[in-house]
Amino acid sequence: MDRVFCWLWRINGLLFLLCALLILGNLGHEFFERLTREKAVPKPSVTKMVADPQGKEQWQLSSLIEIEGSDYAYVRLESKNANVKPADSNLNMFGPPGDYAPKKAKNILFINRKDETAKWLFNGVSQIVLSVTELPKRSYAGNFFERKEPTNTIAIVYSVVAKDTNGDGIVNSLDNAALAVSGVDGVNYNIVLENSERIVSTELIDEDTLSIIYQKEGRAYSKKYSLKSFESLSEFELPEVGH
Repeated sequence: MDRVFCWLWRINGLLFLLCALLILGNLGHEFFERLTREKAVPKPSVTKMVADPQGKEQWQLSSLIEIEGSDYAYVRLESKNANVKPADSNLNMFGPPGDYAPKKAKNILFINRKDETAKWLFNGVSQIVLSVTELPKRSYAGNFFERKEPTNTIAIVYSVVAKDTNGDGIVNSLDNAALAVSGVDGVNYNIVLENSERIVSTELIDEDTLSIIYQKEGRAYSKKYSLKSFESLSEFELPEVGH
């Protein structure tokens, strides 16, 4: 009997190994095909959407991202260049070409999928959008492939570099970023926090209150911000160790 169970255990182990190898093989094949396909077929530029007669920017639109629980989606306007000279800060979508010199989003286009209207988040391309995050944040539970029940997006939070904070003459990811929020349609864009060295966390306490923990000048702070009135509710410095 022990010998039978031993053989069954070995067979089950072998079948599990074969299934794992098959899954990994399929994933590897799909990844390789996608990688080679993206290399073989370069994305076309969208220079007609931005004034760039000399072709310096090589503008591209990112994949469309649906905003959960709304009629809206957005795409990023991206360039291979990720520096912005302060002298070009007055650029707009139909103005003179910029002189930037690796790849970041310079603007966000919000699209209403219901009435087919669209609106840019910014009037120009002088800023760098480091991140776009829907709140509440999308999360996963159980195993990697199992999603929690969808939650309607209440607000969108951005990390944006728009100023030369280190004085090196260019605006890039080395400068301090501002934290901003907007509605799911990109309207009511408001800067919540400027010149922070690092955003530790951004979480919704409730539908109207955003909690932010950030670092500035070597110290840590906690801040609450109202998404209803677009005002700071409270802010205090977190205590040092031993205090």
